[in-house]
Amino acid sequence: MRKKLLLAILRVLSIAGQIGLVKLYTRYLLPAQLGQYYFFLTVSYSLNALLFVPVDYFQQAQVFELGREGRSLHGLFQLNAKLFGAIGILFLLSSAVTAFFSLSLMQALSATVLLSALLYVSTAAKNFLNNQDYQLLVVIMLVIEIPIRIMIFFALVKLKVAGPLSPLIATAGSYLLVTAAVVPTMRSLVARFKGEPQRVEMSTVLKFSAPISGSAVLNWLQLQGYRLVLVPMGYAEAVGLFATTSQIGNAGMNGAATVYQQIYMPRIYQTAGKYLRSYLKGLLLVIAIVATVGLGLRNQIVGLITNGRFTAYAWVLGYGIFVEAGNFVIAALVVKLTIDNNTRAQVKANILAAVTVPLLYLGLYFIHGLSVYTIGVPLVVAQAVVVSWLILQSEINPWKNQRSPEEAMPSLS
Repeated sequence: MRKKLLLAILRVLSIAGQIGLVKLYTRYLLPAQLGQYYFFLTVSYSLNALLFVPVDYFQQAQVFELGREGRSLHGLFQLNAKLFGAIGILFLLSSAVTAFFSLSLMQALSATVLLSALLYVSTAAKNFLNNQDYQLLVVIMLVIEIPIRIMIFFALVKLKVAGPLSPLIATAGSYLLVTAAVVPTMRSLVARFKGEPQRVEMSTVLKFSAPISGSAVLNWLQLQGYRLVLVPMGYAEAVGLFATTSQIGNAGMNGAATVYQQIYMPRIYQTAGKYLRSYLKGLLLVIAIVATVGLGLRNQIVGLITNGRFTAYAWVLGYGIFVEAGNFVIAALVVKLTIDNNTRAQVKANILAAVTVPLLYLGLYFIHGLSVYTIGVPLVVAQAVVVSWLILQSEINPWKNQRSPEEAMPSLS
């Protein structure tokens, strides 16, 4: 009980830190600059979803198997070395080309690629530690990253070089420093995996990760792709207002659901997916609580965190809550699908959503209904499409059967 309570307290601190970041960004960056920042952030995260997320899914699944078989993790380290080597070569070539045309474009490329790579390293480390029952350390990492990010951004402000890329640089720096601090702990855990290493063929990874890679990219673009399209079209300010305000709801939902996920997600792996139904029931309760509080106090929350420019769009906070809630439901379903080796169902779901989102945006554009208030409508619809498809096509129905004793509702005691 004490450990779970401490996890919750630390996660609340993490939420407070994320809110502090929003307040800091809205104080020193204009809505249009925020829109440009979200554009570059989306490019970086899309690269991460394409190249890194599938590899991490593969290696986290392999860690459990290698642990049971008493095998070394050396093969996974070799896999990561090959991945970063290939990306490093592509980065150097692309940087040389972009530098020829524009130095500022090269700087933007460098910041986005650096953030993408460090996001993967940080996420992989957190997932490994979390699955080794180091949930407390993971939450501490999340908490510590926030003040480091704030300090780096504030330093850039004081140096009078703050701009749309500054939040990216601050985020990358925090990932690097915090992940480096837990290297000794990870080395001691890796040392437990003794025995002969398992050779990991790149073809095996590609076969496994291709559906997940396509799914991850489609999922990210269906939720964040509007930034890539609307900012160049001249909607940078609208994107800045929407993304910043919805991020407040996103932070609250993410904070509450992450605590729940870190405590109970390992049980889905440990029970080979049998715990899924109970996990989803508890998650829906968390979502209902966050939505009720967030929407009920929307004006006070947005007014406290931002300024008058954003308070008028307080309802947008709800989009952030429900879109992020969908991410956590999808994550649980994806784990079960991965365990069942049914990753292609994810691609089908995201193809449907990827078709739905642009059609809805086109409809809004042609009827002149595209605004800060309506940007989030296609995103919520897309999440509903993905969740519904994954449940139906994968024959996962969390309410179909009677729960067994071992699948009893998770308790916080």
